[in-house]
Amino acid sequence: MDHQRNSGKIYFKNLDALRFLAFLSVFISHIALFFGYVSNGPYFDFIKKFFLIHGDLGVSFFFVLSGFLITFLLLSEKDSSGRISLPHFYLRRILRIWPLYFLTLILGFFVIYPLALHSGINFPFLIAESYHSLPWYIFLGANFKIAYLGAGSVVLAVLWSISVEEQFYLIWPTVLSFISRKNIVKILFFIIGISFLYRFYYYDNYNIVKYSTFSVMSDLAVGALVAYSTIYLPRIISMIKNCPKYIIISIYLLGFILIPLRTLLPVFTHGFLYRFLYSLEPLLFTIFFAFIILEQNVSDHSLIKLGRFKALNYLGVRSYGLYCYHMIAIFCTFYLFHLPGTPLLNHNFIIYAGEIILAFLLAVIFSVTSYRFFEKRLLSLKEKYGYKDNLKV
Repeated sequence: MDHQRNSGKIYFKNLDALRFLAFLSVFISHIALFFGYVSNGPYFDFIKKFFLIHGDLGVSFFFVLSGFLITFLLLSEKDSSGRISLPHFYLRRILRIWPLYFLTLILGFFVIYPLALHSGINFPFLIAESYHSLPWYIFLGANFKIAYLGAGSVVLAVLWSISVEEQFYLIWPTVLSFISRKNIVKILFFIIGISFLYRFYYYDNYNIVKYSTFSVMSDLAVGALVAYSTIYLPRIISMIKNCPKYIIISIYLLGFILIPLRTLLPVFTHGFLYRFLYSLEPLLFTIFFAFIILEQNVSDHSLIKLGRFKALNYLGVRSYGLYCYHMIAIFCTFYLFHLPGTPLLNHNFIIYAGEIILAFLLAVIFSVTSYRFFEKRLLSLKEKYGYKDNLKV
Protein backbone atom coordinates (compact mmCIF):
# COMPACT_ATOMS: atom_id res chain seq x y z
CA MET A 1 0.00 0.00 0.00
CA ASP A 2 1.56 3.28 -1.16
CA HIS A 3 1.18 5.25 2.04
CA GLN A 4 3.28 6.39 4.94
CA ARG A 5 2.48 5.46 8.51
CA ASN A 6 4.97 6.68 11.07
CA SER A 7 4.34 7.64 14.71
CA GLY A 8 0.60 7.22 14.24
CA LYS A 9 0.53 9.41 11.14
CA ILE A 10 -1.09 8.22 7.92
CA TYR A 11 -0.47 9.85 4.56
CA PHE A 12 -1.34 8.59 1.05
CA LYS A 13 1.14 10.39 -1.16
CA ASN A 14 -0.73 10.06 -4.47
CA LEU A 15 -4.13 11.33 -3.31
CA ASP A 16 -3.38 15.05 -3.12
CA ALA A 17 -2.81 15.20 -6.88
CA LEU A 18 -6.03 13.27 -7.49
CA ARG A 19 -7.88 15.69 -5.26
CA PHE A 20 -6.67 18.65 -7.31
CA LEU A 21 -7.73 16.99 -10.57
CA ALA A 22 -11.18 16.38 -9.10
CA PHE A 23 -11.39 20.07 -8.20
CA LEU A 24 -10.19 21.00 -11.70
CA SER A 25 -13.12 19.14 -13.25
CA VAL A 26 -15.51 21.15 -11.06
CA PHE A 27 -13.77 24.41 -12.00
CA ILE A 28 -13.85 23.63 -15.73
CA SER A 29 -17.54 22.76 -15.52
CA HIS A 30 -18.40 26.04 -13.77
CA ILE A 31 -16.27 28.07 -16.16
CA ALA A 32 -18.07 26.51 -19.12
CA LEU A 33 -21.48 27.10 -17.55
CA PHE A 34 -21.09 30.57 -16.05
CA PHE A 35 -18.81 32.46 -18.43
CA GLY A 36 -20.45 33.75 -21.56
CA TYR A 37 -18.35 32.59 -24.46
CA VAL A 38 -20.53 31.87 -27.50
CA SER A 39 -18.89 30.46 -30.61
CA ASN A 40 -19.89 31.27 -34.15
CA GLY A 41 -20.82 27.67 -34.70
CA PRO A 42 -21.89 24.53 -32.87
CA TYR A 43 -18.35 23.42 -32.06
CA PHE A 44 -18.01 25.00 -28.62
CA ASP A 45 -21.50 23.88 -27.59
CA PHE A 46 -20.59 20.35 -28.62
CA ILE A 47 -17.31 20.42 -26.67
CA LYS A 48 -19.03 21.93 -23.64
CA LYS A 49 -21.85 19.40 -23.63
CA PHE A 50 -19.72 16.30 -24.08
CA PHE A 51 -16.40 17.14 -22.42
CA LEU A 52 -16.58 20.18 -20.11
CA ILE A 53 -19.68 20.16 -17.93
CA HIS A 54 -19.05 17.02 -15.90
CA GLY A 55 -18.09 18.67 -12.63
CA ASP A 56 -20.59 16.49 -10.78
CA LEU A 57 -18.18 13.61 -11.36
CA GLY A 58 -15.44 15.59 -9.66
CA VAL A 59 -17.67 16.01 -6.60
CA SER A 60 -18.50 12.31 -6.73
CA PHE A 61 -14.79 11.53 -6.72
CA PHE A 62 -14.38 13.75 -3.64
CA PHE A 63 -17.10 11.74 -1.90
CA VAL A 64 -15.48 8.39 -2.73
CA LEU A 65 -12.13 9.73 -1.57
CA SER A 66 -13.57 11.04 1.69
CA GLY A 67 -15.41 7.79 2.34
CA PHE A 68 -12.15 5.91 1.80
CA LEU A 69 -9.92 8.13 3.93
CA ILE A 70 -12.32 8.60 6.84
CA THR A 71 -13.13 4.89 7.02
CA PHE A 72 -9.47 3.87 6.69
CA LEU A 73 -8.47 6.16 9.55
CA LEU A 74 -11.36 5.11 11.78
CA LEU A 75 -10.85 1.38 11.22
CA SER A 76 -7.10 1.78 11.75
CA GLU A 77 -7.75 3.60 15.00
CA LYS A 78 -10.23 0.96 16.14
CA ASP A 79 -7.83 -1.87 15.31
CA SER A 80 -4.86 -0.27 17.04
CA SER A 81 -6.56 1.04 20.18
CA GLY A 82 -9.72 -1.05 20.37
CA ARG A 83 -12.00 1.99 20.11
CA ILE A 84 -12.73 5.14 18.15
CA SER A 85 -12.37 8.41 20.04
CA LEU A 86 -15.46 10.24 18.80
CA PRO A 87 -14.69 13.51 20.66
CA HIS A 88 -11.23 13.67 19.08
CA PHE A 89 -12.64 12.78 15.67
CA TYR A 90 -15.21 15.57 15.79
CA LEU A 91 -12.66 18.08 17.06
CA ARG A 92 -10.39 17.24 14.12
CA ARG A 93 -13.21 17.62 11.63
CA ILE A 94 -14.43 20.91 13.16
CA LEU A 95 -10.94 22.39 13.07
CA ARG A 96 -10.55 21.39 9.43
CA ILE A 97 -13.97 22.21 8.03
CA TRP A 98 -15.83 24.84 9.95
CA PRO A 99 -13.49 27.87 9.81
CA LEU A 100 -13.24 27.97 6.02
CA TYR A 101 -16.84 26.87 5.56
CA PHE A 102 -18.25 29.65 7.71
CA LEU A 103 -15.85 32.20 6.24
CA THR A 104 -17.25 31.33 2.81
CA LEU A 105 -20.77 31.76 4.18
CA ILE A 106 -19.93 35.23 5.50
CA LEU A 107 -18.39 36.25 2.18
CA GLY A 108 -21.31 34.84 0.18
CA PHE A 109 -24.14 36.29 2.24
CA PHE A 110 -22.68 39.56 3.47
CA VAL A 111 -20.04 40.62 0.93
CA ILE A 112 -20.66 39.07 -2.50
CA TYR A 113 -24.44 39.49 -2.53
CA PRO A 114 -24.48 43.20 -1.47
CA LEU A 115 -21.62 43.92 -3.90
CA ALA A 116 -23.50 42.30 -6.77
CA LEU A 117 -26.76 44.00 -5.80
CA HIS A 118 -25.26 47.49 -6.07
CA SER A 119 -22.93 46.83 -8.99
CA GLY A 120 -25.41 47.41 -11.80
CA ILE A 121 -23.99 44.34 -13.54
CA ASN A 122 -26.27 41.73 -15.04
CA PHE A 123 -24.56 38.55 -13.89
CA PRO A 124 -25.17 35.41 -15.97
CA PHE A 125 -25.45 33.30 -12.82
CA LEU A 126 -27.46 33.46 -9.61
CA ILE A 127 -26.06 35.62 -6.81
CA ALA A 128 -29.05 36.47 -4.60
CA GLU A 129 -29.57 34.00 -1.76
CA SER A 130 -32.32 34.93 0.67
CA TYR A 131 -31.22 35.44 4.25
CA HIS A 132 -34.04 33.04 5.14
CA SER A 133 -31.77 30.34 3.69
CA LEU A 134 -29.01 31.09 6.18
CA PRO A 135 -30.16 28.46 8.73
CA TRP A 136 -29.89 25.75 6.06
CA TYR A 137 -26.21 26.63 5.63
CA ILE A 138 -25.45 27.23 9.30
CA PHE A 139 -26.83 23.84 10.28
CA LEU A 140 -25.14 22.09 7.34
CA GLY A 141 -28.29 21.15 5.45
CA ALA A 142 -27.67 23.24 2.32
CA ASN A 143 -27.81 20.21 0.04
CA PHE A 144 -31.40 19.46 1.11
CA LYS A 145 -32.33 23.11 0.64
CA ILE A 146 -31.00 22.99 -2.93
CA ALA A 147 -32.54 19.57 -3.59
CA TYR A 148 -36.05 20.60 -2.61
CA LEU A 149 -36.12 24.42 -2.81
CA GLY A 150 -33.46 25.22 -5.41
CA ALA A 151 -30.28 27.31 -5.24
CA GLY A 152 -30.23 31.06 -4.91
CA SER A 153 -26.52 31.77 -5.16
CA VAL A 154 -23.98 29.69 -7.06
CA VAL A 155 -21.26 31.15 -4.84
CA LEU A 156 -22.89 29.47 -1.85
CA ALA A 157 -24.40 26.48 -3.64
CA VAL A 158 -20.98 24.85 -4.05
CA LEU A 159 -21.05 24.27 -0.30
CA TRP A 160 -23.75 21.62 -0.71
CA SER A 161 -21.12 18.88 -0.87
CA ILE A 162 -19.62 20.02 2.44
CA SER A 163 -23.06 19.54 4.00
CA VAL A 164 -23.21 15.98 2.67
CA GLU A 165 -19.79 15.14 4.06
CA GLU A 166 -20.58 16.68 7.42
CA GLN A 167 -23.74 14.58 7.64
CA PHE A 168 -21.62 11.53 6.81
CA TYR A 169 -19.08 12.47 9.49
CA LEU A 170 -21.87 12.88 12.02
CA ILE A 171 -23.25 9.37 11.57
CA TRP A 172 -20.61 7.01 10.16
CA PRO A 173 -17.99 7.13 12.97
CA THR A 174 -20.68 6.32 15.53
CA VAL A 175 -21.90 3.40 13.41
CA LEU A 176 -18.34 2.03 13.09
CA SER A 177 -17.86 2.36 16.83
CA PHE A 178 -20.69 -0.02 17.67
CA ILE A 179 -20.90 -2.58 14.86
CA SER A 180 -18.72 -5.63 14.41
CA ARG A 181 -16.35 -5.95 11.49
CA LYS A 182 -18.43 -8.67 9.82
CA ASN A 183 -21.43 -6.34 9.57
CA ILE A 184 -19.61 -3.40 7.99
CA VAL A 185 -19.84 -4.73 4.43
CA LYS A 186 -23.53 -5.63 4.85
CA ILE A 187 -24.35 -2.10 5.99
CA LEU A 188 -22.38 -0.52 3.15
CA PHE A 189 -24.13 -2.63 0.50
CA PHE A 190 -27.44 -1.78 2.13
CA ILE A 191 -26.60 1.94 1.83
CA ILE A 192 -25.63 1.50 -1.82
CA GLY A 193 -28.90 -0.32 -2.52
CA ILE A 194 -31.04 2.31 -0.78
CA SER A 195 -29.23 5.04 -2.67
CA PHE A 196 -29.89 3.34 -6.01
CA LEU A 197 -33.60 2.88 -5.20
CA TYR A 198 -33.83 6.52 -4.12
CA ARG A 199 -32.39 7.69 -7.45
CA PHE A 200 -34.66 5.27 -9.28
CA TYR A 201 -37.73 6.73 -7.53
CA TYR A 202 -36.75 10.38 -8.08
CA TYR A 203 -35.10 9.92 -11.47
CA ASP A 204 -37.11 12.76 -13.06
CA ASN A 205 -36.12 15.33 -10.42
CA TYR A 206 -32.60 16.52 -11.25
CA ASN A 207 -32.00 18.49 -8.04
CA ILE A 208 -33.01 15.64 -5.75
CA VAL A 209 -30.92 13.09 -7.62
CA LYS A 210 -27.85 15.34 -7.66
CA TYR A 211 -27.97 16.97 -4.22
CA SER A 212 -29.89 14.80 -1.76
CA THR A 213 -27.74 12.90 0.72
CA PHE A 214 -29.86 9.80 0.18
CA SER A 215 -28.97 9.88 -3.50
CA VAL A 216 -25.22 10.48 -3.25
CA MET A 217 -24.46 8.50 -0.09
CA SER A 218 -23.54 5.48 -2.24
CA ASP A 219 -20.41 7.39 -3.31
CA LEU A 220 -19.25 7.57 0.30
CA ALA A 221 -20.21 3.93 0.87
CA VAL A 222 -18.12 2.78 -2.09
CA GLY A 223 -15.17 4.72 -0.70
CA ALA A 224 -15.71 3.02 2.66
CA LEU A 225 -15.70 -0.37 0.91
CA VAL A 226 -12.34 0.50 -0.64
CA ALA A 227 -10.97 1.24 2.84
CA TYR A 228 -12.37 -2.03 4.21
CA SER A 229 -10.86 -3.96 1.31
CA THR A 230 -7.50 -2.25 1.78
CA ILE A 231 -7.29 -3.32 5.41
CA TYR A 232 -9.09 -6.66 5.54
CA LEU A 233 -9.21 -8.15 2.02
CA PRO A 234 -5.61 -8.73 0.88
CA ARG A 235 -6.70 -10.79 -2.13
CA ILE A 236 -8.39 -7.78 -3.72
CA ILE A 237 -5.38 -5.58 -2.99
CA SER A 238 -3.09 -8.24 -4.44
CA MET A 239 -5.16 -8.32 -7.66
CA ILE A 240 -4.79 -4.56 -8.09
CA LYS A 241 -1.13 -4.66 -7.08
CA ASN A 242 -0.29 -7.23 -9.75
CA CYS A 243 -2.74 -6.05 -12.39
CA PRO A 244 -0.97 -5.89 -15.79
CA LYS A 245 -0.40 -2.47 -17.28
CA TYR A 246 -2.54 -3.17 -20.36
CA ILE A 247 -5.56 -3.94 -18.16
CA ILE A 248 -5.01 -0.77 -16.16
CA ILE A 249 -4.84 1.28 -19.35
CA SER A 250 -7.97 -0.43 -20.70
CA ILE A 251 -9.95 0.37 -17.54
CA TYR A 252 -8.88 4.01 -17.69
CA LEU A 253 -9.84 4.26 -21.35
CA LEU A 254 -13.23 2.69 -20.70
CA GLY A 255 -13.89 5.02 -17.76
CA PHE A 256 -12.94 8.17 -19.65
CA ILE A 257 -14.93 7.12 -22.72
CA LEU A 258 -18.04 6.73 -20.56
CA ILE A 259 -17.83 10.38 -19.46
CA PRO A 260 -18.90 11.96 -22.78
CA LEU A 261 -21.17 9.01 -23.56
CA ARG A 262 -23.30 9.68 -20.45
CA THR A 263 -24.63 12.71 -22.31
CA LEU A 264 -26.23 10.40 -24.88
CA LEU A 265 -28.14 8.35 -22.30
CA PRO A 266 -31.48 10.19 -22.76
CA VAL A 267 -31.05 10.11 -26.54
CA PHE A 268 -30.72 6.34 -26.97
CA THR A 269 -32.69 5.03 -24.00
CA HIS A 270 -36.26 5.60 -22.91
CA GLY A 271 -38.76 4.44 -20.32
CA PHE A 272 -37.69 1.84 -17.80
CA LEU A 273 -34.27 1.28 -19.41
CA TYR A 274 -33.40 4.97 -19.17
CA ARG A 275 -34.64 5.14 -15.59
CA PHE A 276 -32.58 2.10 -14.61
CA LEU A 277 -29.36 3.22 -16.34
CA TYR A 278 -29.72 6.78 -15.08
CA SER A 279 -29.99 5.44 -11.54
CA LEU A 280 -27.10 3.04 -12.09
CA GLU A 281 -24.73 5.53 -13.75
CA PRO A 282 -23.42 7.17 -10.53
CA LEU A 283 -22.54 3.77 -9.12
CA LEU A 284 -20.57 2.83 -12.24
CA PHE A 285 -18.48 5.96 -11.97
CA THR A 286 -17.87 5.51 -8.25
CA ILE A 287 -16.54 2.01 -8.98
CA PHE A 288 -14.23 3.58 -11.57
CA PHE A 289 -13.09 6.16 -9.01
CA ALA A 290 -12.52 3.40 -6.47
CA PHE A 291 -10.28 1.66 -8.98
CA ILE A 292 -8.31 4.89 -9.52
CA ILE A 293 -7.71 5.28 -5.78
CA LEU A 294 -6.53 1.70 -5.42
CA GLU A 295 -4.47 1.73 -8.59
CA GLN A 296 -2.65 4.91 -7.57
CA ASN A 297 -1.87 3.58 -4.09
CA VAL A 298 -1.37 -0.14 -4.68
CA SER A 299 -0.41 -1.02 -8.24
CA ASP A 300 3.14 -1.98 -9.14
CA HIS A 301 2.38 -1.38 -12.82
CA SER A 302 0.83 2.07 -12.90
CA LEU A 303 1.35 4.03 -16.06
CA ILE A 304 2.25 6.98 -13.85
CA LYS A 305 2.01 7.88 -10.17
CA LEU A 306 0.51 11.35 -9.87
CA GLY A 307 2.27 11.95 -6.57
CA ARG A 308 5.43 12.62 -8.57
CA PHE A 309 4.07 16.00 -9.67
CA LYS A 310 4.92 18.52 -6.99
CA ALA A 311 2.66 21.24 -8.41
CA LEU A 312 -0.36 18.92 -8.36
CA ASN A 313 0.44 17.86 -4.80
CA TYR A 314 0.87 21.48 -3.71
CA LEU A 315 -2.50 22.49 -5.13
CA GLY A 316 -4.13 19.28 -3.92
CA VAL A 317 -3.24 20.06 -0.33
CA ARG A 318 -5.06 23.37 -0.83
CA SER A 319 -8.01 21.86 -2.72
CA TYR A 320 -10.51 22.54 0.05
CA GLY A 321 -9.79 26.24 -0.29
CA LEU A 322 -9.81 26.00 -4.07
CA TYR A 323 -13.23 24.39 -3.94
CA CYS A 324 -14.73 26.89 -1.48
CA TYR A 325 -13.22 29.97 -3.13
CA HIS A 326 -13.41 29.18 -6.83
CA MET A 327 -16.93 30.55 -7.36
CA ILE A 328 -15.90 33.70 -5.51
CA ALA A 329 -12.97 33.92 -7.93
CA ILE A 330 -15.35 33.49 -10.89
CA PHE A 331 -17.59 36.22 -9.46
CA CYS A 332 -14.63 38.58 -9.03
CA THR A 333 -13.43 37.87 -12.55
CA PHE A 334 -16.80 38.63 -14.11
CA TYR A 335 -17.05 41.75 -11.96
CA LEU A 336 -13.62 43.01 -13.09
CA PHE A 337 -14.40 42.34 -16.76
CA HIS A 338 -17.69 44.21 -16.47
CA LEU A 339 -16.93 47.12 -14.17
CA PRO A 340 -19.60 49.83 -14.22
CA GLY A 341 -18.76 52.47 -16.78
CA THR A 342 -16.71 50.16 -18.96
CA PRO A 343 -17.94 49.03 -22.39
CA LEU A 344 -19.52 45.59 -22.50
CA LEU A 345 -16.90 43.15 -23.69
CA ASN A 346 -17.77 40.91 -26.60
CA HIS A 347 -17.10 37.36 -25.51
CA ASN A 348 -14.72 36.21 -28.19
CA PHE A 349 -12.25 33.46 -27.50
CA ILE A 350 -9.49 35.78 -26.30
CA ILE A 351 -11.73 37.39 -23.68
CA TYR A 352 -13.01 33.99 -22.65
CA ALA A 353 -9.47 32.64 -22.25
CA GLY A 354 -8.52 35.72 -20.24
CA GLU A 355 -11.45 35.17 -17.89
CA ILE A 356 -10.48 31.53 -17.38
CA ILE A 357 -6.86 32.36 -16.58
CA LEU A 358 -7.76 35.18 -14.21
CA ALA A 359 -10.42 33.14 -12.40
CA PHE A 360 -8.03 30.23 -11.91
CA LEU A 361 -5.21 32.50 -10.70
CA LEU A 362 -7.54 34.25 -8.25
CA ALA A 363 -8.77 30.89 -6.92
CA VAL A 364 -5.16 29.80 -6.39
CA ILE A 365 -4.21 33.10 -4.73
CA PHE A 366 -7.23 32.97 -2.43
CA SER A 367 -6.64 29.34 -1.44
CA VAL A 368 -2.86 29.63 -0.98
CA THR A 369 -3.26 32.77 1.15
CA SER A 370 -6.04 31.19 3.16
CA TYR A 371 -4.05 28.02 3.75
CA ARG A 372 -0.90 29.89 4.78
CA PHE A 373 -2.41 32.44 7.13
CA PHE A 374 -5.69 30.85 8.24
CA GLU A 375 -6.14 27.10 7.75
CA LYS A 376 -2.60 25.94 8.51
CA ARG A 377 -2.63 27.43 11.98
CA LEU A 378 -5.79 25.48 12.79
CA LEU A 379 -4.40 22.32 11.23
CA SER A 380 -1.53 22.42 13.72
CA LEU A 381 -4.16 22.15 16.47
CA LYS A 382 -5.81 19.26 14.62
CA GLU A 383 -2.71 17.08 15.05
CA LYS A 384 -3.21 17.17 18.81
CA TYR A 385 -6.36 15.06 18.38
CA GLY A 386 -5.18 12.11 16.33
CA TYR A 387 -3.67 11.28 12.98
CA LYS A 388 -2.09 13.68 10.57
CA ASP A 389 -3.92 12.91 7.36
CA ASN A 390 -4.52 14.22 3.87
CA LEU A 391 -8.31 14.37 3.99
CA LYS A 392 -10.08 16.71 1.63
CA VAL A 393 -11.88 18.51 4.43
